[in-house]
Amino acid sequence: MAGAADDSDRRDREERLRFAALAHPLRQDIMQPMLKGKEMPVSEVASELDSKPGAISYHVRVLLRRGALRALARGPSVPALYSWPPEADWVRKMLGEGGEFGGQDP
Repeated sequence: MAGAADDSDRRDREERLRFAALAHPLRQDIMQPMLKGKEMPVSEVASELDSKPGAISYHVRVLLRRGALRALARGPSVPALYSWPPEADWVRKMLGEGGEFGGQDP
């Protein structure tokens, strides 16, 4: 039954990584407009959150690696738009009322 244990370990690890990705308050703030259906470039996110684009870029990359965001390419010289992929429903659950981070209204 090593296969079942391996699957469980993999799920636990993925859950921990997802939790860590959303544990940072700035990442939670980045996700809020995305969960409402917005598609935004890093510069717009930075402006809305009164933060530096470099800092936002770093946190967006973390969210991309965990699958909490997706990048929508627009062309070689146009910045990508970032949005929440509906298949990442775990984000809504973690940030939503009653989730691990609770109290926020996605």
